Parts: sequence; C-alpha cells; structure tokens
Amino acid sequence: MTFSLSTDSARGWGSAALRAAGWLEWLLMGLMLAALWMPDFNRVWALLLAVPMLGIRVLRYRRLWPRTPLDVLALALLALLALSALTMPFRQGVAVLAGPGGEVRVPYEIIVIGRPLFGVLLMTSLIEAARRAGSMHSLLWASVALGVVLGLLGLFAAQYTEKSDALQPIVSLLPAIRWFPGAEGVFNVNEIAGGMAWFTPLMAGIAIWAWREVASGAGRRQAALASVASLAFALLWAALFLGQRRSAIIGVLPGLLALSLLLRGRWRVAAVAFVVLFAGAQIALLIGPRTTPGDALQQRDAASASSRVLIWQSALAIIRDHPLTGAGMNNFRAPVVRAAYPVAGYAQRVLPHAHNEIVQLGVDFGLPGVLLWLLGAALVTRMLWQAWRAGLPTARPLLLGVAAGLAAHALYGLGDAIPLWDRQAFGLWWMLGLAGALWLLRQVVAGDNLRIRTTPSLDKQVKYTEFVFSVMIARRRGARS
Repeated sequence: MTFSLSTDSARGWGSAALRAAGWLEWLLMGLMLAALWMPDFNRVWALLLAVPMLGIRVLRYRRLWPRTPLDVLALALLALLALSALTMPFRQGVAVLAGPGGEVRVPYEIIVIGRPLFGVLLMTSLIEAARRAGSMHSLLWASVALGVVLGLLGLFAAQYTEKSDALQPIVSLLPAIRWFPGAEGVFNVNEIAGGMAWFTPLMAGIAIWAWREVASGAGRRQAALASVASLAFALLWAALFLGQRRSAIIGVLPGLLALSLLLRGRWRVAAVAFVVLFAGAQIALLIGPRTTPGDALQQRDAASASSRVLIWQSALAIIRDHPLTGAGMNNFRAPVVRAAYPVAGYAQRVLPHAHNEIVQLGVDFGLPGVLLWLLGAALVTRMLWQAWRAGLPTARPLLLGVAAGLAAHALYGLGDAIPLWDRQAFGLWWMLGLAGALWLLRQVVAGDNLRIRTTPSLDKQVKYTEFVFSVMIARRRGARS
C-alpha cells in the first residue's frame, strides 16, 4: 500500500506559512554550516540559530525529529559530551568571544561541542526532509552539489606533497584556488581526503542509480542528476588519485568494485576495468621507480609510519591512564597533554589528533568513546542491511553508495582521522542522515521523484480495516431492506 507521508492539512495561507517555515529551517542550517566551517571561535554563536530552528520543527512537525535507530547514537553522544565537560581531567581554559556588549568569556568546552551538536541537527534534518517529502530527490541533489564543491576544492585547493611527484606533469597544469572561505591558503591533502572518502563512492552510487532511471525513460531532471553526479565522481576521484592520499584510495577502491558489480554487460566490464586499472596504477606508484632524489619519498613514508606508531603509543597511554574519561574533548592537541604524553618529533609541532579515529574517540572520551564508535557502526550496518532487504533492487546503488562511503572512510580512519570537532566532520553526519532516510523510507520505487513506499502504521491499518467492515455492513443492511 502506498500513501503520502505528508500530514500538513492546512490550506491557503496556513499551508504557505508551513512551506516557508521549511525553507527557513534550511536557511538556518546553511548559516550554521557556514559559520561552523570557520576556524574563528566566534562561530559558536551560530548555535543560537538552533533555537528558532527547533521551534520551527515543533510547530511544523509536532516533534523535534523522526524516530530511527540513530536516536540511540545521538543520545549516547550527547550524554558523552555532557559527561566529558564535567569530568575531563585536562582543561584548555576559556575562550574570549566578541559579544554585543563587549568581550564574553566562555569555557573552551562550549566551543568544542558546537560542531557535534550541529552534526546531530544536520542528520535529523536530512531524515526529516526525506520523510516529509516522501522522496530522496532533493537530498540526492544536495549531496551531488556538495560532492562537486568538495571535488573542486580537493583538486584545485589542496597542498600537493612529495607523494604526487610522479604525477607532477598533470598537477602542474591545475589552476589554484586560494580564496575559499576558511581555507584562504590551501587544504592539507590528508585532511580533505577524509571528506572525499565519504563522498566519492556516494557519487558513484547516485550516478549509477540516476543513469538507470534515465535508461528506464525518466525525465530531464534525472538526466541532469546523473550528469552532475558523474561529474562530481570524476572530480573527487581525480583529486584523490592526484593527491595520493593512499589510505583514502585503498578505502574507496573496494567500494567502487562492489558498485561496479551492480552494472550489467559492457558497463560492468568497463567499470571493473576502471577499478583494476587504477589499482594497478596505484601499486606501480608505490613500488615503481622513485622520482625524488635519494629515495626521499621512500624515507618519508618510513618516517611517517614510524611517527604514527609513536602517536598511537602516546594516545594509548592516555586511554590507559584515563580509561573512563580520556583526556577530554579535543584535548589530544592541548599543550598540557602534549607535555604529559610527548611524541618524538612533535615538541614544536601541532599534533591535532591521534591519526586513528577509534583511538581518537578513546582519547576524547575514554573507553566509552570506543563503545560509541562500535555502537554507531553496528546500528548503521543493521539499518542499511534492513533497507537492502526491504527495498526494491532499484534502490541498491544508493544504499551501496552510502555503505561504501562509510566503509571507505572507516578504512581511511585507521591511519588518519577527521575528529568530531573538525570542520569536515559534517560529512559523517551527512552520510548518517542519508542512511537514516533510506532506512526510514525503505522501499524505493523507480520514478522521476524517487518516490518512497512504506508500510503503513498500525493505527492506519486498524482504521482501514474498520472502514472496510463498515462498508460491508452498510451494503448488507441495504440489501436486506
């Protein structure tokens, strides 16, 4: 049984007001994202926009967000944030912010929790948007737009290192973007690779789904979506490969291979050949002739691996000494923590994170942080599997794109990290929001708007049954009379 998920019964001005409130919510989300992207601590004031946004949700939806298994993850994170703020053994003092009446001093913990709180709001907004529309179409367009922006930044605004020396004839031809807000210099290629690991398989999944719809006779909108998603994938993959962030490439390639197997005929052969070709090229770059004099790149790789071991030892020492609290939120980089748990070679350098996302959560929250990661992985895996089994085959490229993106970043996160406090952490919440939306609206029906078919709730089934019986009784009474 198919039915509309929209419950707005207002008409005229009331309906228009509700629609305007929906657009206002997304405007507020965009303003918060733009503010929280910036390194300036004054970004925390943007969280005040959450107050009217949550008010709009209550007025428009009669709730704060739709229920999904991800609620457990969100509530567990919020509890850990509050607990860490109270019990963290190391403190970074206060931050001085610009207020309407002059300087305002707030604890550093308030600054730190801003991005995770926004992430929870973003995740729930994506799920609510899909539920209200009964469609994933707008979310797919938004995802593709983000993919294009991230691909352009990864390709033209990244700081290429010695790892890309063999590809320098291509890299040297690329124009440079140095004006993007919040990164007026350049992006660290390792940092932005973590974001691209999420979105590269996702773009491939959206492109496969959209091109299938076009082949089935869908309209121009699907053709446009397919074209832009393909462009986003090309930009992201080119940026990953030219930047030579190996952990991200190793994470992305298996997902692309899995997505290739969803194709048919010559397209499957071409996609598998693409994956095999670039896997071979990556191996050749790793073991082939060195272009850097004196095997400097090989020495740099060895030094990088050695330094990671030292970083992990320092992080594990923190978890051992503080198993229930860790060092506190974003405190791995704090000078007092660096002095207590030094890492050779980093006495005068900033060490932003533990270069492993599971270990980083342990440093931030202690063992409860590690349990949080395991809980999130288990919940999302179960949700995507349920959606895979319940949904129609046409939805599987989307489900596999989300799953492959999360898995690719998980592999990247074994040797590097985008902590919850990083500006690019919004990518995690975006992927979780898409996973929650696909789970909530499980049965995807092929069509121009990616309409969702869902099982009606128990009360609707009861009302429908009562209606059927009332009609049958009325007909029998009419026949007797």
